[in-house]
Amino acid sequence: GIVKIIICLIVANHLVACGWNAVGNSVEQGEPSWLQANHMDRRSLSFQYTTALHWSLTQFTPASMEVFPQNTQERIYSVMVLIFAMVCFSSFVSVLTASMMELRKIQNDGSRQFWLLRRYMRDWGVSKRTRLRIQRYCEYAYKRQKQRVQEQDVMLLCLLSDPLREEVKYETFATHLFVHPLFLACDDRTRIFSSSISAASLARDDLAFSCGVQARSMIVLSNGALEYIIGAMEDDSGDRGATPGRVADCDASPLQEQTPTAHSEMVLEGHW
Repeated sequence: GIVKIIICLIVANHLVACGWNAVGNSVEQGEPSWLQANHMDRRSLSFQYTTALHWSLTQFTPASMEVFPQNTQERIYSVMVLIFAMVCFSSFVSVLTASMMELRKIQNDGSRQFWLLRRYMRDWGVSKRTRLRIQRYCEYAYKRQKQRVQEQDVMLLCLLSDPLREEVKYETFATHLFVHPLFLACDDRTRIFSSSISAASLARDDLAFSCGVQARSMIVLSNGALEYIIGAMEDDSGDRGATPGRVADCDASPLQEQTPTAHSEMVLEGHW
């Protein structure tokens, strides 16, 4: 938002500078103008533009320069620009101050939450290895969460009717669902699944599912990589389990490509 405000201010000053130069060139023969008073006819076009832009900026800020109105038309234009600049500059300062305060509040809230997390793990005796793992994941997840506005942060979404809320959820997740041939074939009929869609995040080495556990949902990967292990898998102690088809490890970043394998989609036959 701050960058947009600055860009708008620069564009406004550019237009004012062009108008100031046009007013100086529109005077009748023999009538004084700021261009003649400052001998701009001997200067290059780029120098004339930068001088006009400098004059424009001084109207928006408490500054001064050697260029002044020399006739009635220029004086009227200068007064109009001053009135416009007072309104724009005061609005710019208020919006900029509010944006900076909001940004500082967000940063302070995030710092406090991470401080509480570290204190909680220290007070309850969480091991150092687990603490580091949790903190790294929280930093990663918090950074990704702040890149987009989350549903729980928009209070007006609570005012939507159930059909509209499901429509929003469908539009949000449709691109991820359509990577599957079944949902792509269903097209708009996929909307019936909207109420059953939810998002979740996993850290590195977390278990997405394991062998022998009842399948209650279908996982559609939107970011990162999953490692599907068929057969026995070693645990932290080095022992190999005897259960085949166990576990899928989740990586928080796409570090590896997995060879696609054929798999069953019986979970789609379950209750939605």
